[in-house]
Amino acid sequence: MNAIARTTLLAAALLVTASCATYQQQKADAVSNGPERRLLEAQQRQQAAQDAQLGLQSDQEVLTEEQSLQEQQLAQLSDQLKKQEQQVANARARNELTRADEQALRQKIANIDRDLWDTELRMLAAQATRDTGAERQMQQQLRQMQAQADALGREIELLTQ
Repeated sequence: MNAIARTTLLAAALLVTASCATYQQQKADAVSNGPERRLLEAQQRQQAAQDAQLGLQSDQEVLTEEQSLQEQQLAQLSDQLKKQEQQVANARARNELTRADEQALRQKIANIDRDLWDTELRMLAAQATRDTGAERQMQQQLRQMQAQADALGREIELLTQ
């Protein structure tokens, strides 16, 4: 036999052996329920991904609601400060306040207003970066400013009586 024939015969034998091994592997896989197992695993991964997506959607809805509530609180506090500013102006026009009292009250209103806008900007930055810790801290500061504005309102009422 010449070298070409031997090489051809050897290549054919290797091809048959490789084909037989692949067939044996596929047969063993089918007998051990390999395709069904892989399908079940893929379905479980798909379900886990869908569950994770639902969780993320729920988290997003909660964040959106919290942001909406914060925006409402900011607007309400801003309106309250504007009303207090007007009350001070009206009380001064009626001579119910001294100029010193008026200036002190206006300064307190201005301080709260400045803190309000600073907090609003930091809240927007925290929302943009999804920094929930910073958002919670800003929410606490917003509650403190609301308490300050409420106390200022009571002070205005006391001074104008």
